Amino acid sequence: MIPYAGGKILVYDLYGNFKRGVQAADAHSYTNVFDYDRNNLICYVPDNSMEDSSNIAHPYYLIFSKQDGSITGKISIPLNMNEIKKPIAREGDDWAVAVPTAVHQLIPDHLNWTLMDTSSDTLYHFLPSANVTIPFIVRTPSIHTMDAPEAFLMPSIFTDRYYFMKVLKVEFDFEAGRGFPSSVLMYDKTENALFSPKIYNGDYTNKKQVYIGRTVDDEFAIGQSLQAHQLIEAYEKGELKGKLNEIAAQLEEESNPVIILAKHK
Repeated sequence: MIPYAGGKILVYDLYGNFKRGVQAADAHSYTNVFDYDRNNLICYVPDNSMEDSSNIAHPYYLIFSKQDGSITGKISIPLNMNEIKKPIAREGDDWAVAVPTAVHQLIPDHLNWTLMDTSSDTLYHFLPSANVTIPFIVRTPSIHTMDAPEAFLMPSIFTDRYYFMKVLKVEFDFEAGRGFPSSVLMYDKTENALFSPKIYNGDYTNKKQVYIGRTVDDEFAIGQSLQAHQLIEAYEKGELKGKLNEIAAQLEEESNPVIILAKHK
């Protein structure tokens, strides 16, 4: 687990034990941090248009050392910096922007990486073994109207057969203080068809839907955190089975959340 805090990456293991803190050299803002290999992390460094619109820096992907933050490599994808697009909703003088973690600019895809930027209509594959970046998916940009707000198509989870993607709509209720609704699409490469999927957790006796976020790493497709008190309640109602039922039987209200990881086949 690699949270971001004040410009420094704080590295913990799955049991919550702090390992170390590291900060990438020459980068003050970055998101979507992942393990790149045994010695390095990879992250997305956004443009600085929110801070300095007069001198916009090109966004890029940064590979840096886990030990001392030294730069190992930088990757860029083609962008027209004169047409920057961001998930920003506006109403009069008010504006709201989707949180960085909602915009998946960097996604593990087995041993490769899928790269995207909201200002580009193309998703790219970066192949570390060949050190090359190639086009992967071309998106048709949405047309923004009063009745149809702008939407962004973003990569989420890739398996050998299925591509899961998220559609983020640029809608925000300024009175309620919430917005940017999203939905999930799934492309079946074998059937060459597009679906709106629903995935359920097989450890529940009733239909408990699994949130489709994004790939955790090249080994695990999905990661989900379940609160202890919710599992205890489900256990007492007889709604659990299998391994999750065994785990819930040993939980207390103050127990740490249970993390579920789904592996790629």
